[in-house]
Amino acid sequence: MKKILIPAILCALFVLLLTACDNNGTTTEPNGETTAPTETIISAEPNGETTEPTITEPIDEEGLLTGERFTMEIADGWEISDLLPGIAALAAPHSASNINVIPENSQGFDLDDMLDATIPMLENLFSGFELMEREDDLEINGKEAAFIMYQSDFPGVEMTYQFFILANDMIFTVTYTRMDDTDFMDDVVTMLETFTVR
Repeated sequence: MKKILIPAILCALFVLLLTACDNNGTTTEPNGETTAPTETIISAEPNGETTEPTITEPIDEEGLLTGERFTMEIADGWEISDLLPGIAALAAPHSASNINVIPENSQGFDLDDMLDATIPMLENLFSGFELMEREDDLEINGKEAAFIMYQSDFPGVEMTYQFFILANDMIFTVTYTRMDDTDFMDDVVTMLETFTVR
């Protein structure tokens, strides 16, 4: 497994876990006190050193979701979510379903590497994991892309769809987590068609 891709995959899985929990981003300490989420994300470099990356908060600028090195038009009814500082996320209208976008430097790896590393990790993390679909040769708004769709026994999650977009030495993982019977895939596809790398 390519070790360099693990931080992005783990971050995506962490966001998925957060979407299924309804704790408003707070943490309960062992003494029972509740604390607000921290605003610093630490990432590990290949040499073992840690760095504090610059956190770019997503902003809604005339109907655009603007994150680190990308923009995407927001479909009607969707709203920017403050799921986790520095993670560009959208909440679906009248639903717990959501989209999040995680950018990661590709460091020379391709989409096959990303999928080949992601799928076994998902199999190990989620009981009842079932890969429903995998597409390795897609194009999203003129960019090379790949896609997986899967189910698991994870409480509250109906289906998870992940799109991997490769552009300008970056891999953008766009995760649509469907939390109920309402399917927003038409909105997701419409938004992905506007995905632009800056």
